[in-house]
Amino acid sequence: MKILKMFRESDLYTGMIVASSQNQRHLYVLDLTIDGLGYKAIGFINDAGVVEKYEEGSWFSSNHNDIWCETEDSRRMDPACIREEKLKGLGI
Repeated sequence: MKILKMFRESDLYTGMIVASSQNQRHLYVLDLTIDGLGYKAIGFINDAGVVEKYEEGSWFSSNHNDIWCETEDSRRMDPACIREEKLKGLGI
């Protein structure tokens, strides 16, 4: 799995789909609150390169905002990136 971009704390937002530089095979959704950062695993990239979605997952908290990254798989699932690609396709 190739890391396309490392995110700074200022890049992160609630609902963002990311990977972790520590484990790029898992995909996470972020929840930023006043108290810090929550994250939950929402998918796993299997050996065939296919994203398997987790139906149930637990929320965890972290003070480490420097581990989140963008991979090809996280980019394909992130709502903001999907919207950006659709707008580019429309020429907007």
